[in-house]
This record gives sequence, C-alpha cells and structure tokens, in this order.
Amino acid sequence: MTKRTASQIGKSNVNRGKSNERRIAALLSEWSGYTFRRRRVEGRDNLTVSRDLTGDVIAGDYNFMFIIEGKCGKGFSLDALLNSYSTSIFSKWWVQNNYDTFIAKQVTDQEFFPMLFFRPSPNLDWIAFSANALLKLISKTKNVDDLDCLKYNYYNRTIQYNITNNKKHPTMQNVALDDVIFCRWKDFAKTISTENLFRPKNQKPEK
Repeated sequence: MTKRTASQIGKSNVNRGKSNERRIAALLSEWSGYTFRRRRVEGRDNLTVSRDLTGDVIAGDYNFMFIIEGKCGKGFSLDALLNSYSTSIFSKWWVQNNYDTFIAKQVTDQEFFPMLFFRPSPNLDWIAFSANALLKLISKTKNVDDLDCLKYNYYNRTIQYNITNNKKHPTMQNVALDDVIFCRWKDFAKTISTENLFRPKNQKPEK
C-alpha cells in the first residue's frame, strides 16, 4: 500500500469537505424550498461577508437565520464534551461557528445564530444550534416544543480562538460562545417551519 503524501491527504480532505457542504446544501434546499449552495469564496473582508456572509453553506438570494458550518471529521463525543469543554473537538468546531456568526452580524448589522452540521456516525446527520435561537423559533414556529433535542448549558462564556488558523504565528481572540441545542437533522426538518426564517438580503430583522 502506497503511503499518501501530506499534500495528497490535504487535497482529499478539501474534496471531502466540499462534497459534504454540497450534501448539506441539498438537505437545506429540500427542507426549505429555498436554494442553498456552498460558499465559493474565501476570506472575511467586509465586501465578501456582505455578499456571501461567512458560513460554509448559504442561501443564494436570501439571508437565512443561521450561519451554517459543516463538519465531516470524526471524533465527536458527548463524553469528551462533558469531561472537558475546552479540549473537545466539538468545542473547536463550535467556537469557529460562533466566530463566523459574530463577523456576519458585525459586518451586516443583522441578526444571525450559529448552526453546525456534523455526523456522529456515517449514516446520521445531527445539528447543533444556538440555544438563544430557540426563543426566536418558539415565536415563529407553533410546534417547536415538539422538537426532540438535548441542551448543553455549559458554554455561555468566552474561549480563545486562533482567528488566522496559523499555528506558527497565531492571532488569538476571545469569542463568546452560545449554549447549544443538539438534535437530529431529520427531527429539526420535520418539526421546524421555515416561516420567517428567511429574509431578503439587507432587510433588517423585526425587533
């Protein structure tokens, strides 16, 4: 068996990530009736963010209530999360999602919440989303109380995050983390109505 180079492994991971983002876009499009796609540009400058926000997957012509992050890596463990929020792989994913949401809100002056797609096993799609969004969903969705979910109340704090992902010369910033709601995607899609979760770009949300 030929050993793969670091470059080959990196390219494979990138392709796997893109494939996963396209799959998430298809799930969201089927559920909502709105067109979702991969975010095709890199960077967080103001022009890029105002045009395509910061998520891995975005709604093409509208702004979705959530900033979507898609992860296909292995290693998620509730036990690890409960044992140490600061070192679990989920916390690394969650802080990135929260930071991208912060940037989107700062640049657009609109309200967004983090939502992260992940797969605890190859055949299961789960999501984690901000517990702060639940109040918004309750006001917009009649049957939100029927959502089968788990709530993790231990965040609601700040954690340091390397916003450049440069390990040799890191740029650290404190990022505020929202508490988390965990649920299966199929339960979210079955329970939560899409009504009022989308708005035209540049339209301010109702207070």
